[in-house]
Amino acid sequence: MLEALKPMCHALYWKTETGSDFSACAVALSELARLSPGADVWVKNDPVFG
Repeated sequence: MLEALKPMCHALYWKTETGSDFSACAVALSELARLSPGADVWVKNDPVFG
């Protein structure tokens, strides 16, 4: 599956299934802060879709 995603992605981070939805968000926000300091971010969580 990862090989199929490569042509569609500039970056791809794979997280194990352990942890909450917000643990995946923490990975993304940490990388965003590291790579784009000062960036504005809007995070929306919809618990209906998980």
